[in-house]
Amino acid sequence: MSQTEQIAKIVQANGAKLYDTEVVSEFDETIFRVYVTKEGGINLDDCANISNDLSPFLDVHPPVG
Repeated sequence: MSQTEQIAKIVQANGAKLYDTEVVSEFDETIFRVYVTKEGGINLDDCANISNDLSPFLDVHPPVG
């Protein structure tokens, strides 16, 4: 299973859908962005829950950009 598929699975477990990902460089920092969507909209709690679930995965499988 690809990294994107695994991220999508984690996002789906939180009731949302993976829309896109990107790796960008800003101010000499590499930033990995995960865009999600959900019917009715995404709220701050959704973002926090998804972030908390993704963090351990991304610690072990860092994105390459």
